[in-house]
Order: sequence, then structure tokens, then C-alpha cells
Amino acid sequence: MVIPKIGGPICAVAALERWTQVSGIKEGILFRPLIKSGKVRIEGLSAGAVAMIVKQRAAQIGLERTYFSGHSLRAGFATSAAAAGIPTWRIKQQTGHVSDRVVSGYIRGPYRLNDINAVWQASG
Repeated sequence: MVIPKIGGPICAVAALERWTQVSGIKEGILFRPLIKSGKVRIEGLSAGAVAMIVKQRAAQIGLERTYFSGHSLRAGFATSAAAAGIPTWRIKQQTGHVSDRVVSGYIRGPYRLNDINAVWQASG
């Protein structure tokens, strides 16, 4: 999966480039906690820390934080990829899922795998 560089304040690529520059991370885990002095730790963020960040950011933009978690990131990716017509095998490659059944649980709304397969067959 490729994430395009779009520029501006919401560009994920620019944010990632800035993070690696500021953090000094050259290899290993990308998203890591900071200690109070601002030093970047070696280990990655915990699942609880990711959930807390997602909930805080959801609340900051006026969404109900109880509906969001770290799981929302994976589900959002899988749903967006499916909506963009990305094949199931590519979605699984990115998410690390092995079965269609499991990855299907991450795809929301009308983009669930059975619905996508029906659309592909009808358009083929």
C-alpha cells in the first residue's frame, strides 16, 4: 500500500518524515513513547497507549471517543482500501491477516468482502 505525499498540514508522509527527523529513529519500531525529558524510548507504544491517543484525537474533533480505539485504525485502513478497490490479498498483506473471514470483519459498511465480490463480478 502506498500513502501519497499530498503536502500541507494533514500530509501523513510529511508528518512521518518530520517524526523520524525529530526522534532520530533510523531503524526498528517507528511509533515509540517519550519519557518526560522528551527522549524517545526504544520500545514501541503499547496497545493501550495507541487506544488512548485515538480516543483523544477523536474527542478533539468532536467525535464520541467511546466508539474509537486502536482497532479503529486497522478497520479504517481495511475499509478505505476495500472502497478503493484494493484486492483482498493486498489488504491482508498490509494488515497481516491470514484469512478472508478475519479481514472481512475489519471492513465496514457496504465495503464488506461479500458485497465487494458481488460488485466485482457484476462489473467484470
